[in-house]
Amino acid sequence: MNKKHLLWIIPSALVVLVVTLYLLLPVFAKIAIQKKIGRFEKEKNAELTIDGLRIGLMDFHGIVPISFEKAQLRERDAADTLLCLSNVKADVQIVKRLRPTDDLIALACHSASIHLVHRENHRNYGFLLKKDSLNAPVTENHSDFKQLSQNILQKVGNILPERMKIDTLTLSADMRNRHFCYSMSDFAIEDGSLRGLLAEHFGSTHHTWSLDGSLDHAARSYRAALTALDGNDGFAIINELKQMRFGFKQLSGHISDEGSDAAGAHYLLLAEADGLQLNHRYLATHDVTIDSTAARLHLTISPTRFTIDSTSVLKLNDAELHPFFAYEKKGSQKPHVTFIVNEEGVDAKQLTGSLPDGLFQVLPDLQLGGRMDFRLVFDCDFNVIDSLAFDFSIGSRDRSVCITGDADRISRFNAPFDYVFFENGDTARIVTIGPDNPHFCPYDQIPPYLTKSILATEDAGFFQHRGFIKSSIREALVADIKAGRLRRGGSTLTMQLVKNLFLNRNKVFSRKFEEMTLVWLIEDYRLLSKERMFEIYVNIAEWGPDIIGIGAASEFYFGKKPKELTLGECLYLASLIRAPKHYRSTLDEHGNITDNKREELLFVARRMVEREFITEKELSCADFFIHTKCMDKEE
Repeated sequence: MNKKHLLWIIPSALVVLVVTLYLLLPVFAKIAIQKKIGRFEKEKNAELTIDGLRIGLMDFHGIVPISFEKAQLRERDAADTLLCLSNVKADVQIVKRLRPTDDLIALACHSASIHLVHRENHRNYGFLLKKDSLNAPVTENHSDFKQLSQNILQKVGNILPERMKIDTLTLSADMRNRHFCYSMSDFAIEDGSLRGLLAEHFGSTHHTWSLDGSLDHAARSYRAALTALDGNDGFAIINELKQMRFGFKQLSGHISDEGSDAAGAHYLLLAEADGLQLNHRYLATHDVTIDSTAARLHLTISPTRFTIDSTSVLKLNDAELHPFFAYEKKGSQKPHVTFIVNEEGVDAKQLTGSLPDGLFQVLPDLQLGGRMDFRLVFDCDFNVIDSLAFDFSIGSRDRSVCITGDADRISRFNAPFDYVFFENGDTARIVTIGPDNPHFCPYDQIPPYLTKSILATEDAGFFQHRGFIKSSIREALVADIKAGRLRRGGSTLTMQLVKNLFLNRNKVFSRKFEEMTLVWLIEDYRLLSKERMFEIYVNIAEWGPDIIGIGAASEFYFGKKPKELTLGECLYLASLIRAPKHYRSTLDEHGNITDNKREELLFVARRMVEREFITEKELSCADFFIHTKCMDKEE
């Protein structure tokens, strides 16, 4: 065989080999897919069946067409199918710039259904949440926030192709003996636009939303908006399972990748809601309506830190806030959280006019004017909770804030008024705070020992501070965080009085904000004097079951007028304010205070000496063997 033949045979053989490999590519691809399916089934204990799988030839762009008639996914030996697909056609790019890839370019599907089941001890989707313990690398308990954020955006790009058309997408859920069904029709992506029609079915409830958005995979920018077509009742699955209300007329979001530098990955997050309706037991006691709310957040995410910088804007109707938030977590340590709001010269009229309907009880009626400032700092390393830093202030530097609305909501308490005492949420008694009440005790007749005893047990600096004791609030926060629940409130007498006179006793965030604002107005603008506040406090305080006011308490326990009470008797009465219904546990069968109660009163009395409320001589002369007459009255 001469060289000419060889020069002809070798290229021809190579061409034949390449063509053969090209023609056999679908076979190799099918084998590779089957191997991946087998590995997935073994790792997840799953059954994935694909009927009528066909793989076409790759084009010049490295794109391979794949189609199948039906696919089902479930946990092995389980009765409930998790995923079912029918009549699927997809274009997958397996080569890009001479490198292997698995990018989904186009997808068409007649129907796709996902059925989630969550019963007592069974979840038909739980097998997907299990980690691959065989192949997973051994790593530290460590989350790389930057890598996680980039992976999420990358997965969004992988899941949502450049072109997509799903005739019917159905998600049904059986959870806590409730059945929810969501269906998306005409779900499509084309020329960078996203559209669809979402419908919800829950019992007799039926709602629909239109979906539209845009996708730019190259710029890693994604936007989506849901618009309610029949009201704003929200998603039943959230409202039912979370025992809350979350409804909206339109909800939209937009995230874009702004690049990376040494500080981390930067993202811009835009969110907006119109006609928002909320209700949650920690937010308020009934529905809250917000006409318009929006957020423009500048996020920086490093491997161990997530930050929202203070150039970000939170908008509530016409009011704006510029928060700073940071969440840092290193390895297996607990997080370090920082939250700061520092606003100066805020238009009080604009702020109060932007308050959501149903969230506050008094502030909307006051209609403040002028300019106000407020600052909140919360900085806590949960590894060292005692290091918590807290600061709070609210004020008006130019003293321009004024009440332009119903100022009588506050000033009326300077005159006699009827106080409604509630028991278990119902009106129990109406007590007149004024001379018409025979048990009313004016400020000048409150015994000094009672005043000092209440100050020692409740609020030592009441006559000096301006409504808040930051150190007490900080100590309460530390105690609450350590306990994992709300145990202490750090309340001053002014805060307690505002809560009793103006607000309900529900522990919700809205009530706390309103309480703080009312305390500032009353204290800074002397809408009520300290003496009047203390007078009201002792006359509306509960000292036992159905015992309202110091006059009634003095008569019930000792058969005396308040001005006749001794130091020991005043200390005893002051000790009942926090638990008035348990007074019997402080007495023996003869009406004498118990030894434990006597020791408690002596401890408080010694603190009063240290604070120079009383002298050592007054303490030594005091009688702590106290006898009450309430037992005799009950008999």
